[in-house]
Amino acid sequence: MENADRPGLAEVASTALGLWLIRTVYITPATDPAPLTGPLSDDPGRLRAHLLDHLIPSVIHARPPTRDPAEHFRPRHAWDPDQTRHYLAYLARRLTAHDTRDLAWWHLANLTFTPAQQRRITRLFGLVFGLAFGLAAGIAAGLAFGLTAGIAAGFAVEQWFNGTPGYADLRLRGRTKRLIKHLAAELAFGIAFGIAVGIAFGIAVGLIRWAEQPATTTTATTPQSTWNADRTLTLLRTTTFGLAAGIAGGLAVGVVVGVAAGVVLGNHHAWLAGGITVRRLARAGHVPRRLMAFLDDAHRLGLLRTVGPVYQFRHADLHDHLAALHFETDEPGRGR
Repeated sequence: MENADRPGLAEVASTALGLWLIRTVYITPATDPAPLTGPLSDDPGRLRAHLLDHLIPSVIHARPPTRDPAEHFRPRHAWDPDQTRHYLAYLARRLTAHDTRDLAWWHLANLTFTPAQQRRITRLFGLVFGLAFGLAAGIAAGLAFGLTAGIAAGFAVEQWFNGTPGYADLRLRGRTKRLIKHLAAELAFGIAFGIAVGIAFGIAVGLIRWAEQPATTTTATTPQSTWNADRTLTLLRTTTFGLAAGIAGGLAVGVVVGVAAGVVLGNHHAWLAGGITVRRLARAGHVPRRLMAFLDDAHRLGLLRTVGPVYQFRHADLHDHLAALHFETDEPGRGR
């Protein structure tokens, strides 16, 4: 029987996506191709949906995980096909709900939390920060000052949900004058609050302002590299402020205050917002705890592609097919 007698199969096979699906689901794993010649072959829509349904288990079974760096198209971890489909379907639905094809990890918070939820998170963080700061500074005046600091911290945390990734540029070549300028400006301002505290925090603020840079396509070219760069910046900021506060006010109290200040201050907190969001989604079973590793493996399996630091589904049809799946009534497995 010729393809003309199977209009669905002929139409699907006439596209690059269709040929890839047929090869991936039936030819490469040497699966019985009977469905291609059965009733499905008369209906291109049903046949395409059938192939998309079987795509994820097919690529996972055909490409077992490996740690060999030369194997670029095999995942680094083992993933359950049903959970993988559930995770990707959830992400596809969130992207569709926000009318975008781009899966940028630093936008996860905005994709997940409503404005009201964002406000509750910022208020809670501000309250915790204010209490910690106030108790560290002293019960009487400390709590009043801590409340003020907590309110300010809450406003600062609000920016997390709309922030972009950053990175720490510690190269001195060609940037020494700028470092001196930042240190001088912050030292002059900091000394007004006291010699020891002012010098310590002046140096810390000046160093961070000098080192903190927005991530660009020339500094971080993949989703994982932007995640790593923003995490490094966050750790540098918290460590720097923690050491400064420890030197100025005593190790135990100073480190607590300094780390809290390091978390709040600065311009780039995408990694923190992303981490909070991933934990929330993983607890609900919507994504795995190791989300970045999962997305990297989905890319290696050919389910996702990268456009600079942003993921997209390999094809719009795959995105739309997964977004249309209804898993809300399922009992999702907890994220790994």
